[in-house]
Amino acid sequence: MTSYHLVLELDADVRDDELETRLDEILDRLREMHGVHDVDYGAALETGAVVFTGYVDSNSFDDAAVTFSSAVRAAIHAAQGSTPGWPTWGPGEVRIEAPEPATR
Repeated sequence: MTSYHLVLELDADVRDDELETRLDEILDRLREMHGVHDVDYGAALETGAVVFTGYVDSNSFDDAAVTFSSAVRAAIHAAQGSTPGWPTWGPGEVRIEAPEPATR
C-alpha cells in the first residue's frame, strides 16, 4: 500500500472572513473523516481560491483520489456547505505530488 499526497483545488463562492470561518469548520470535519490523514488547507481569502491537501493510504492513485475528493465533499456538507456543480476529479483538479511508502 502507498501513501498518496493529494491536492484538491476549488473555487469558493464566499470570501474573506466568512470563507476563513467556513474553511476552519470544513477542516475540523475533514480531520474526523476515516481514510484521510494529515489534512490541511490554504486559501486566497480575497479571491476564494482554496486548496485542500492530505494523504490517503491506498493501493492505487485512482482509489486515493476518489477517497480524498469524496472526503472533502462530505466535510463540506457536514459543515453545512453545498457543492453544486461538484467537479469530477481529473487533471488540474486533483493531482498527485509524490507517492510515499506507507508508514503504518
